[in-house]
Parts: sequence; C-alpha cells; structure tokens
Amino acid sequence: MIRRKRKIDLPPGELDMTSMIDCVFLLIIFFMLITDFKKRDIVNLKLPIAKSAVHVEDEKIIINIERDGDLWIGGHKNTIDGLKDYLKRKRLNLTSNEKEADGYAATLVKLRTDEMSEFRNVQRVLKACVDEKFYKTTFAALNYDQ
Repeated sequence: MIRRKRKIDLPPGELDMTSMIDCVFLLIIFFMLITDFKKRDIVNLKLPIAKSAVHVEDEKIIINIERDGDLWIGGHKNTIDGLKDYLKRKRLNLTSNEKEADGYAATLVKLRTDEMSEFRNVQRVLKACVDEKFYKTTFAALNYDQ
C-alpha cells in the first residue's frame, strides 16, 4: 500500500494556527485555575469620599463593614468574636519581622466600611484590633477627584 502525503490547502507563506490557538486557550485555562484572586476580600460597599485619599497596595488584612454592621473577613461573613479569633490566629502566625518588640503586630489592617454604616460598628472593630494587638489601621475611601 502506498502512502500519500496529505496536502494542506494553505497559500504559500501562511501557517496553520489551529494548534497555536489550542495551546493559548490551554494556557489561559491553566493560569485562571492556579491564580489566587485577591479580590475575594472585597465586599461591594459604597465607600466614603475623602479629599486626601491615597492608593496603598500593601495591606495585609482587609475587614469589610457593611451598612447594617455585618463583618466580612477573607470573603466570609463573621462576628466580632470571630474577628478576635481571626486576629489572634494571625498574630500568633506572624514572623519575628512582622512583630514589634512589645508583641504588637506590625501588620496593617485595612478597614473598608460603607459610608452609611454607624460609627459604633467601626468602634467595635477598632477595639477588637487593639485588644488583639493590631494597632496599624487604615480606612478605605474613594478619591475626591474621581
């Protein structure tokens, strides 16, 4: 039996891109599956507006406070007691570089609160942070110019 070569009907100078497209889609799927989406900590809130808001990319712990006082930490709904437990575990797992000499955590805590949330909800979270030796806190706000 004689084998014949298959002819590909491509004009001279062009390549068959089918296998290249398959590889690209496989790479896209692979990277989407292994990527840790950092936005899971973000809850949809209407943030307050501040004239001096600056963008900080370095936050370690994000706590979201909804309008009705519900807390979201790491993409999960939580209570004040749950927040204290979470912060206690975080502080115990810190390396010596992330701790101050007196045992306080050098980790930044970012508070994202709804603009219509009552301040007592923010106070409870701040008190829980101080009780668990997290004193570096910052508030999220939208830039006035936006």
